[in-house]
Amino acid sequence: MRLEHSTYAKNKKMSMFQSLIICKCQVYNRIDSDKLDRLIATAKESGIQCRVVDDLCYEVVRHPEKLNDVDAIAGCHCRTLNALALYSGSENIPEVFEINKSLDKILELLKSVPADSNKNTEYDKIHDDWVAWYPVIDSSRCIQCKKCADFCMFGTYAVEAGKVKVVQPSSCKTNCPACARMCPENAIIFPKSEEPNINGSLTEKIKPDVEQGTSFKARLQKRKAMRLFKEDES
Repeated sequence: MRLEHSTYAKNKKMSMFQSLIICKCQVYNRIDSDKLDRLIATAKESGIQCRVVDDLCYEVVRHPEKLNDVDAIAGCHCRTLNALALYSGSENIPEVFEINKSLDKILELLKSVPADSNKNTEYDKIHDDWVAWYPVIDSSRCIQCKKCADFCMFGTYAVEAGKVKVVQPSSCKTNCPACARMCPENAIIFPKSEEPNINGSLTEKIKPDVEQGTSFKARLQKRKAMRLFKEDES
């Protein structure tokens, strides 16, 4: 698992740091606005090809191709950004930075890049009403127990080639993180959640709340049973 700032500088020459995605987290406002403004301004002045997105969670589902060949992503939490990059299917493994904690390091890297007038900054807006609430999986923790796929009643997960995948992100019920709460390895991340043990902000594992998980499971099973009963009546 990557640390807050991994071995990017050791493995790549600084001149190769040429493209950056900045997530504004526009929907839930997780990024300090002053730090965000400083980062965007510095990126515009540098030789970086920069893309500023309102919501990376939205982009990963709607336009995953935009993460191809990106050197770095700056946004909310490193675990979350790593999981989102993996979910996008990007062949490249970008470096990730947490803006609120690592701004000085990002600015240092940006200022080291020679200015290039051919580079520009692009802005991606959210164009529909879909709130990108869905889970992503931390592959470094997932043990493929498949409890999430068995538990979810909305078809968000599927098992393909023996591995659990998020296949229907838009079908996930907004503000329902029940599967993450019962995950034995704390491997499921909901980027939009306010809970630190679920949104990827904590680096250490947190044991699931058994009582809470059981309560959610019972409520969802009851709802599922009621739905099936109504279907039988029709």
